[in-house]
Amino acid sequence: MAINISDDTSGRLVLDLSGEPEVSLSTGFRNLLFAFSIVARDSQRIILDPGDQSAEPLAYLLDGLRDLGYNVILNEALRSLYNSYQAELNLMTQLSAAVEGETRPFETEEATILHQVAPSLALLPHQEDGLAQMLAVQNVANFSVQGSGKTAVVLAAFAVWRSQGLVDKLLVIGPVSCFRPWEEEYERCFGWPPQGLRWSGSVLQRTRLVPEFHRS
Repeated sequence: MAINISDDTSGRLVLDLSGEPEVSLSTGFRNLLFAFSIVARDSQRIILDPGDQSAEPLAYLLDGLRDLGYNVILNEALRSLYNSYQAELNLMTQLSAAVEGETRPFETEEATILHQVAPSLALLPHQEDGLAQMLAVQNVANFSVQGSGKTAVVLAAFAVWRSQGLVDKLLVIGPVSCFRPWEEEYERCFGWPPQGLRWSGSVLQRTRLVPEFHRS
């Protein structure tokens, strides 16, 4: 017997309780539901609004049900989402452990690639740490102070991924005032100015630039 959880077209979580009808009597289960908006419920089914489309609400519910001793079955989409979430958590734990152990997880192979494709892009130790995390996790956010070298780290990751055939363009989204600093940092790191396209201006001006995307 098990609780089956699936998602509907709106991203809500649908709990089928027919396999575990007594779960609705559990105080622990009712406490778990406080974290969600209940869209609908009857004796065998509860529909929950997780509040966002991330895996965190799903993980909270799944882990909580398992801690209460219930067998839970996810549909394929939710199982894939949960597994990806757990894999990312495990990776972050490994990276944190490496930093705490004062060992930088910056692979020799990646350092060699970076030296070959961007010999003038020399990183400081704390920037190498950031680059290693970016290359491993691939979806990081960096809120370091101004002047810490965030742009150089991003360009270093771009250089490695481009040399590996994983990307071919870099998209920078920001205010117009950031364009020149990015272009100047690119030239400083690689030794030549970027072949780029500034997509800004009125709707008409930006629309006219769309055909230029493939040439940049």
